[in-house]
Amino acid sequence: MPDNQAAEDLLPRTLPPPYTPGDWYWLRDDGAVYSSARGSVVSGSDPDYAVWIGSGRRATPWPRDAEDAQSAEALQAELPAGVYASLDDYAAKVLADAQAAGVTVEGTRVPTDLDSQSHLTNAFTFANLVGDETVTYSDTNGPVSLTLAEAKARIIAIGKHMKACTAVAETVRAKIAANSIRAKSGVDKAFAELMD
Repeated sequence: MPDNQAAEDLLPRTLPPPYTPGDWYWLRDDGAVYSSARGSVVSGSDPDYAVWIGSGRRATPWPRDAEDAQSAEALQAELPAGVYASLDDYAAKVLADAQAAGVTVEGTRVPTDLDSQSHLTNAFTFANLVGDETVTYSDTNGPVSLTLAEAKARIIAIGKHMKACTAVAETVRAKIAANSIRAKSGVDKAFAELMD
C-alpha cells in the first residue's frame, strides 16, 4: 500500500440505492415529508419512511418557489410526470380522466373529451337553428350522423356523466380535507365506483 493512501480508501464502498421517482421522499424544513408512493405528506415518524431511510436513502430537500416558500407548487414543478405533489392534484387528474372516459348511449360508446362534446353540442345547436333533422359532426371516433333525438340523448347522457364526476370529485376533496382519504388508492376507489 502506498504511504499516501489511507487504509479506508481500500475498503469496498456501498453505493446508495438509486433514485426512484415513484418511491421517494422530499423533506420540508418543518419536518413534513412528501411520499411520492402515497402521493401525500406523511409524518417524519411514518413507519414506511423509517424503513425507506433504513435502506440507506435520504430525502431530497423540498424545493422552494419564487417567494422562497416550500410550496406544493414548487414540489410539483420538480416531480416527474405522473407523480403528484398532493392528493388534491392527483384527484384533479383522476377527475379529468373520468370526465373524458366516455359514456354508453343506447349500446354505443360516446366520447366525452372536450372536443367531442363541443362538436356534438355545436352541431345539435346548428341543426335546431336551421331546422335540419340530422346532426352531423366528428368526434374522436370519426364522422357521426344522428337524428335530433339521438343527439339530444347523447347530450343528456354526457351531461349526467359530467354531473356525476363533479359530485364524486367534491366528495373526494372533502374526504381529503377531513383526512379520511389519505392515499391515491382512496381517490382511485371513489372514481372506480363511478365508472362501474
